[in-house]
Amino acid sequence: MKPFFFRILFFFVLALIQVSVVNNENTLFVFPLVFSAVATLAIIRGFERSWLWAVICGVFIDALLFHRVGMHSGIFVVVVAFFSFLSRHWIYGHEKENTVFFGGLMWMYIWIVRYIEQLIVTGNFEFFSYIFRMFSGNILLVFASFLVSIVVFAVIFLITSSFERYVSFFERSIVGRQ
Repeated sequence: MKPFFFRILFFFVLALIQVSVVNNENTLFVFPLVFSAVATLAIIRGFERSWLWAVICGVFIDALLFHRVGMHSGIFVVVVAFFSFLSRHWIYGHEKENTVFFGGLMWMYIWIVRYIEQLIVTGNFEFFSYIFRMFSGNILLVFASFLVSIVVFAVIFLITSSFERYVSFFERSIVGRQ
């Protein structure tokens, strides 16, 4: 039972940091810490063992942002399914060299989800006006946000994979699970 609480605490701290320090939905550089951790968990553990954590992380984010509970959970479950499928069938593993690929996918996924949210909220279907407004006409910001997304994913990937390694060691040695 203790590994469950360790993971709850880990994801809650990430959600708290994301909501209180780095969550600003009106800027270009959104640092999705929980999103990256959930994607990393899906890459390492697979869909069957990580979908529940996606739901829990979504509930944490929704509760801390005072949104409808379940909105981020649905997004995170789709992310877990997508990243798990890619890591099992196309990438074959979770080597550190693949962080650029997964960080780029994370960047694309964030912008697609934000565009769909804008479509739902405002009903504005002009894609290029959305891009121009978000990047304020500066094309260099596109590349900068892509690089920031890769760096954030790489750092969270290393932290989450190390955490999962220690928790699995704890489960095997102290709790006695395989």
